[in-house]
Amino acid sequence: MKVLQNYIKRRRENHLFYKELFKDIEGTKVLEETSTDTLSNHWLSCVLLNKEKETYSGEELRIVLQNNNIESIPFWKPLYLSSVFKNYDYYGANVSEALFNKGLCLPSGSNVTKDDLDRIENSINNFS
Repeated sequence: MKVLQNYIKRRRENHLFYKELFKDIEGTKVLEETSTDTLSNHWLSCVLLNKEKETYSGEELRIVLQNNNIESIPFWKPLYLSSVFKNYDYYGANVSEALFNKGLCLPSGSNVTKDDLDRIENSINNFS
């Protein structure tokens, strides 16, 4: 538990890195706290990419990162899209599906190094 605050600090720094990296890329939004009453530990740093406003999708960016040996993952697939639930009715507004299609979870662990962040930044800047 002695290192917990250091881990949280690193994850928050990673989040600030992504905010700065994506701030001028139209159609992107780095997810943040929804209220000033909370302070996230930024366990995950996630970005939404709007293909209609930007020239690439979350999946296209994920592939570029993968080709540069940088792991990222889409948001979690909604359960109602799983084959086990295909015979059941779904009631909802498809918010989770929209997030799944537009969202990307970026490397954000407390073990991400400055060199890692430089590679991520170079990969994204060279792609955009």
